[in-house]
Amino acid sequence: MCNSRGGIECDFTVTRLGETRFYIVTGTAFGNHDLGWIRSHAPRDGTVTVRDVTASRSCLGLWGPRARDILAPLTTDDLSNEAFPYMTAREISVGSVPVLALRVTYVGELGRELYCPTEYGRVLWGALWEAGRLHGMVAGGYRAIDALRLEKGYRVWSTDITPEETPCEAGLGFAVRSSIACAYVPAGSTAEGTRVEVEVFGRWIGATITREPLYDPRGERVRS
Repeated sequence: MCNSRGGIECDFTVTRLGETRFYIVTGTAFGNHDLGWIRSHAPRDGTVTVRDVTASRSCLGLWGPRARDILAPLTTDDLSNEAFPYMTAREISVGSVPVLALRVTYVGELGRELYCPTEYGRVLWGALWEAGRLHGMVAGGYRAIDALRLEKGYRVWSTDITPEETPCEAGLGFAVRSSIACAYVPAGSTAEGTRVEVEVFGRWIGATITREPLYDPRGERVRS
């Protein structure tokens, strides 16, 4: 989430649980900050409800090259890459524990974040720990995560990225929508998908030719 200057105010994971339901996960130390930012920018007409469910959830990150081997014996759900691809979420059962599993990682290795009701947290930990012992699993602390995410080039808000930097400056341009502009280019470079460079106030900016218009291409909105 960016401020009016384009600076990064929040950096979190958003999972779509349903047509109008979303699950937001942020860093441990940033919960109050991010919650306050979301609430202050949410519509005032009652169409958006924001609820903090932190206290009702336990979270365990199971990450590493053997993560799938550790989790697979504990569930009947299909954990294959085809059935459960990267950047998706599934509700699964781990033993007797109902779990929302997010196929995301903050350490650059295969794995998932596992969320369950708080009362099941200890049971989930025990099941994973016993299964993981056969594969040499260790309990890694926050400092280990910090070292691993640096190796992978993952940024952390408040240290590497702040309200003073924009996503493009921080190398995170993929996480925001590219700017739209009209420009004249050589006739041979007008095919959709062609990469070009456009001069903007003395700077050459990379761009991709796309078909117009981007919004409502069939004009249905103006005729409704």
